[in-house]
Amino acid sequence: MNKLSILAATFVLTTAGAAQAQVLSQRTLGLELANRLAADAVQACAEKGYAVSATVVDRAGIVRAVQRADNAGPHTLAASQQKAFTSASARNATQAMMEAAQKNPGAANLTDIPGFLLLGGGVPVRVGDEVIGAIGIGGAPGGHLDEQCALAAVAASAELLKQGRNGLQASGGFERHESVRSCWPADRPGREAPDDDAPSAPSPARSRRCQGCGDPR
Repeated sequence: MNKLSILAATFVLTTAGAAQAQVLSQRTLGLELANRLAADAVQACAEKGYAVSATVVDRAGIVRAVQRADNAGPHTLAASQQKAFTSASARNATQAMMEAAQKNPGAANLTDIPGFLLLGGGVPVRVGDEVIGAIGIGGAPGGHLDEQCALAAVAASAELLKQGRNGLQASGGFERHESVRSCWPADRPGREAPDDDAPSAPSPARSRRCQGCGDPR
């Protein structure tokens, strides 16, 4: 084997190992838990006389469940979604973010981020210290009241979230995602061919797209 061949083989083995090291395992909200959180939030507000909408998103800010009370205004749908997205993205409650922005002029620019809404009512959903999603409420006469309903919904699922922290996979409660973070073209030399149990290879039209590079953590 000549020197050039040895260098090429070394490069392939090194970059292949680096790519494999970028695969992350992440927990996120499952559909059953998302629906339960949304229903519990709407119910918590209904018991106080508030007609609201509730949106639950996963850790990436993607909508998993939405519920709107019979008399909730149409604007509450967008408000609840934006609060949930903001909370999931910032890993923080939107009420706290709003108060921080009011005290810190520099943080006021957060409102310029597309999709962000700095009003109370968005609360992250955690398993231990890990944010696996968020819930947003819109429609109560005050963001702090929206937040109370969101917190009540999370508290109602505390046992299920505790099971997730202990590593138990409740049916429908959690999903585990495998995310590839390296920008590795699918047809680049050195990429291992998938085995029979692996997902099918991407189509030629998508062969050079990055694998999961845009997936937020």
